[in-house]
Amino acid sequence: MKIFPAIALISIVTFVVMAEAGHVYAQPHEEGALTIITASPEPDMRGIDANSRIGVTFSKSIDISSLNNSTVIVYIVGEVNDITVPGELAYDTDSNTAYFIPDGELSYSTNYRVVVTPAVRDTEGNNLPSEYIWEFTTKNALAGVAVRKYNGVRKALTLHIYKYKIQA
Repeated sequence: MKIFPAIALISIVTFVVMAEAGHVYAQPHEEGALTIITASPEPDMRGIDANSRIGVTFSKSIDISSLNNSTVIVYIVGEVNDITVPGELAYDTDSNTAYFIPDGELSYSTNYRVVVTPAVRDTEGNNLPSEYIWEFTTKNALAGVAVRKYNGVRKALTLHIYKYKIQA
């Protein structure tokens, strides 16, 4: 008869017991520093769709009062100055993900920079240890649309392409 060593897996879960208005409930305690797990679009990606979601997933639950347009900022990377992209933030508590929702579609052929500041904090009051910055570039304009700059502002122009067949 062969004897195999037994392997025991022990899971230790720390719970923080909280009391609120006479109710007592437990929440899993998240240990470690607040970090960013993923950024979307991925850093340095090129050819991103103009309607792509901009999101950042945190390692812990975030205090939603710390999420605003001053703590998560999206810029159009300019030749002289960066331009802030107007929009709103949404937070998914199930995935600990904050999403930036621009007021309009992102521009084609444009470099974007996303900055998450250390003012973002988790539900335990711990701030993000440092600024997190990443960039991505949207894809080129669709066929038949050209992008031109006038005084530093990008404008889309519709091109009409005609094909003629000449017969002799």
